[in-house]
Amino acid sequence: MDDVALATWALVVVGLGGTAAAIWTLLMIRRQTTAIERQVHEMQNTSLQTDRLIEEATKQSIAAKKSADVIINSERAWVDGELSRESLELTDYSLKIANLGRTPAQILGWQVGMDCLLHGTEFKPEAMSSMLKKNLHVLLEVGKVDVLANFDIANYFSDWPEVMAGNKEGMFRVTITYFDTVSGQTRQPRETSFVYRYSVPDAALERLAWYNLYT
Repeated sequence: MDDVALATWALVVVGLGGTAAAIWTLLMIRRQTTAIERQVHEMQNTSLQTDRLIEEATKQSIAAKKSADVIINSERAWVDGELSRESLELTDYSLKIANLGRTPAQILGWQVGMDCLLHGTEFKPEAMSSMLKKNLHVLLEVGKVDVLANFDIANYFSDWPEVMAGNKEGMFRVTITYFDTVSGQTRQPRETSFVYRYSVPDAALERLAWYNLYT
């Protein structure tokens, strides 16, 4: 066999070797790719399972909180109040509260916001022009009624003559703050608020029930 033939066969052998190496490399890359894809798929499955576990745990937590809230609300104190006229004087009122719940309430305080508005003016409970406030530490037993304060409401408005003349309405917003004894040390203060309106035609305070708020 001459030198040319030998060189040709040598090139063929080298080419086959290179092709085999390339095929082997491709096979290894394919195996690695398949392994990576399998790992990604397993990770995705694990992630889905984790997401489902988290979702289920969240649902159980929400359900447990709702159940606890139902129990607390059925056993806790519920404080309501009113402005009650105490004499023949048209402007002489008392702030009374009552515990309508099943456990005692710790009264923390009260505040009364007052304002005089022209008829037809929008009433904004959070924007009263004047405020009375008092902090307390009173335990209100179940079923008990207590008087927190007495007011001559005519004394708290500089434009009360306008109310008496029928040009304006006197607005009162009362807020009672208290703890219920069922919720424990992490409890948040509870609030009861309600609104009264004084106008000349009635010559009395009228409770506006749509402003009642109990938390």
